[in-house]
Amino acid sequence: MADRGDDGTHAVDLLITGASLVVTMDRDRAVLSGAAVALAGGRIAAVGPEADLCAANPGAPVLDAGGGWLTPGFVDAHQHLTGDRLARSSIPDDLAPGAAVFAWAVPLHGAHTPDDDELSASLALVEAVRNGVTSVVEAGTVAHPDRVAAAARAVGVRVGLGRWGWDVDQGPFAAPAAEVVAAADELLRRYPPGADDLVQGWVALVGHDLMSDELVASASDLARRREARLTFHLSPTGSDPAAQPSTRPEAAAPSAVMFGDVSPVVRFKMELVACASDTPDEALPHIITLLVQGSAGKRAAIVAAITQNEPLREQWERTWAVLRG
Repeated sequence: MADRGDDGTHAVDLLITGASLVVTMDRDRAVLSGAAVALAGGRIAAVGPEADLCAANPGAPVLDAGGGWLTPGFVDAHQHLTGDRLARSSIPDDLAPGAAVFAWAVPLHGAHTPDDDELSASLALVEAVRNGVTSVVEAGTVAHPDRVAAAARAVGVRVGLGRWGWDVDQGPFAAPAAEVVAAADELLRRYPPGADDLVQGWVALVGHDLMSDELVASASDLARRREARLTFHLSPTGSDPAAQPSTRPEAAAPSAVMFGDVSPVVRFKMELVACASDTPDEALPHIITLLVQGSAGKRAAIVAAITQNEPLREQWERTWAVLRG
C-alpha cells in the first residue's frame, strides 16, 4: 500500500511505461500512444503522456511494458472456479451431450471438500490473471463460498460470488426453493453487493431447467430487493425450452395473446433476450426459439408470419418494449 500524501491521497507507487498503445476504455474509448499509467494505492491514479507522468513522479518504481499494449483488466462473465478444475485432464473429450456435466462435473462438486474448493479457485484465478482477466463472475456452482473468497483475495482478482442454487429432487447441495433463497440472502449479508471489496455477493442459480418457477421468481425478488446481480445458465440452443413441457406443462406453448401465457421462468428468459437485443427484429427469432418446439424451418416461418403481418408486427413491437421494462 502506498504512503499517503499531506492531502490524504496516495502517492504514486508504480508507473507503467513503454507501452506502444494504451487502450483506456474511457467514455471516448481513447487509444493513446506515448502514454503511461500511474498507480496509487492499488488503483489507477492517472493516464497521460509518459514524459509528463515520469517528470511528476521521479521516485516512483517503473514497470516497462516492453512495447506491448496496455489495457484494462478483462472481465470473465462466466467461470466455474471449483469442481473439474482439479480433474480436467482426466475428463474424456468425446463425452455425449450432458455427460460431462452429470457424469463428471456434478459428482466432482459433490465430493470436493472446502480445501478442494479453495485450491481449485486459486488455480483458476491464477490462470485468469496470467491471461489478463482481473474480474470474474463465478457461474453458480460454489459449495464453500468463504474458501473461494479467500482464494480471490489471495490472488487479487475481483469476484462476483454466488453459491449453488437449485431445487431439483436429487443432486449435491439441492434444497427447497425457500432454503436456497435464504442461503443466497445470507451470502449477500456477508459479501454485500456494491461494497468496495474484491468479493461481492451475487444471487446465483444453476439455471437451465434445473430450477422451479418458485425458485427463479423468489431469487429474482431477492436480487431486486438487495440490489444484487443475478446469474444462471441459459442454453444457446433449444434444449432448455424443449425440456419445459416435461417439467412445466403449462409452458408448452404460447397463448394467442402474443406469448402472454407462459411460466415465470420462460417470461424471465424472454426479458433477458429482449434486454440484450437492440431491436424487436433482433430479439424475435430468439424468443420464438424459447417458445416453439420443432424444426428451424418451422420457427423461421413463425418469425416471417409475425414480421410480414402489420398488426402482428405492431403487437410484437409493443411486447418487446414491455419485456424490456
